[in-house]
Amino acid sequence: MLKWLLAVRLTRLLAGILVLNALHIAFDGLEEKALSR
Repeated sequence: MLKWLLAVRLTRLLAGILVLNALHIAFDGLEEKALSR
């Protein structure tokens, strides 16, 4: 049971990191588009 909880937490942590990275890349792209105008 404890291992299962740990696995769930690790999965959530990894998913959160991936989402934050995706948002960061998306915002960087938007900023570049705004600056190039």
